Amino acid sequence: IEKARACTTTEEVVRLYVGYAGRVDRAHWRLVADAARESDLEEVVAVANRAYGEYLTSLNSVFFEALRGFDAWAIGGAPAITDIVAGVWSGRRPFAVVIVDALRYDCALDIRERLHLPESALAPALACIPTRTWVGMTALLPRGGEELRYEPGPGEGRLRSAKTGANFSDRQTRLQFLRERVGATCMEIKEAEDAPRPPKPLPDVLCVFGHETIDSLGHDNASDLIRHLHVEVERLVNLVGKLHKWGYPEVHLLTDHGFVMTSDEMAPAVVPIPADRALVAKARYAILAEGAVVDAKAFPFPLDPTVRVAVPPGMACFKEEKSFAHGGVAVQEVVIPHLVSCKETVPERVG
Repeated sequence: IEKARACTTTEEVVRLYVGYAGRVDRAHWRLVADAARESDLEEVVAVANRAYGEYLTSLNSVFFEALRGFDAWAIGGAPAITDIVAGVWSGRRPFAVVIVDALRYDCALDIRERLHLPESALAPALACIPTRTWVGMTALLPRGGEELRYEPGPGEGRLRSAKTGANFSDRQTRLQFLRERVGATCMEIKEAEDAPRPPKPLPDVLCVFGHETIDSLGHDNASDLIRHLHVEVERLVNLVGKLHKWGYPEVHLLTDHGFVMTSDEMAPAVVPIPADRALVAKARYAILAEGAVVDAKAFPFPLDPTVRVAVPPGMACFKEEKSFAHGGVAVQEVVIPHLVSCKETVPERVG
């Protein structure tokens, strides 16, 4: 906590978060998950949650203060995920890409260690804001000049192609775009997990999608997610190993956003935003029309700069939220992992 409070730049905060993710964020969910399997350990969980909440508050207060001087959504310490995926999709074939919904950096650290990969195999990236699935998944596409426009509507609105009107907030539209743009073969994760043998012929580019368990469990019940998180990590470890056995020398693990976990021991402040001045007003973000004035930090929407994304400070919210959340600019939401597993660095596993 003292090291967090001493940070003054986004680079310093990102470096601290990445360096301590295994010893703080991962250690927290492991401890809470282990304690949940035993009886009479409620006080242990409460102390762990309280200490973790203090760390979250301190780290993200400093991070937000460092962000105040930024006009555009770009920080030091983590390249934009849109720049990273441009290189991924144009890489040497064959390769495979696994797209995971809501993978926090400490979870990817666990995957890297279980695969026995070098430290260089995992690097931080900056998620697109707002850190929501419909935005983050679109940011993972090889758009290359495809202009998008935000369209207000039911729910959180839609992202449409300025050229064709195609709705990129829809998964099937995104998958079709991948097929047409890079010739990818798209396979649901369950299909890949259950397949007894690789597809023939082996696709040059394979995209495995649909891993939503972390996000869906978290929104339903955060405590269930904590108890189950190690299972999803192991599931991804096994999937990467299987793709290597199929014949892919390189497997990329990508995600749309991370998440924050709070508890009863931590009560984030609520700083309301006028709903009549926002096109969308959620707990961790709001979308503003051009010219709208609010008392909140706002950035141009990276996928459509004609609108802006307002965010609450640090761990605060625009309205009350559950203990599992994403959409804002907490470090755990916006600093996401890019993991690259190369076959020659993965030791053979003997059953």
